[in-house]
Amino acid sequence: MKTYTLKGKRGIRDISFTIADLVPLEKSKTYRYEHLVSLINNRDFDTDWEQPMGEEYKELYQIKKNAKVDFFQVKGTKIIVMPGTYIYPTLLTKEDVSAHIF
Repeated sequence: MKTYTLKGKRGIRDISFTIADLVPLEKSKTYRYEHLVSLINNRDFDTDWEQPMGEEYKELYQIKKNAKVDFFQVKGTKIIVMPGTYIYPTLLTKEDVSAHIF
């Protein structure tokens, strides 16, 4: 299992995790790709460009409960990410996702 690291900026510590640390966040609204891309936020953390997801992306979405999930919370943190070719940090909070306000 790969370890992914979001590099912290401005004195924020790096966050390392595996796909086992990703907690799916339920949402009822479906978003277009263009909208999802606009939610990526590299202000506090850089995307782990050295560790593409590859096969782990497929494994993550083979799990039935993850089938329609766009956002995951990194266990033990408030960080919300979007898996894709890479794991992207977002500007969202858990409350944003559940309230569908974005």
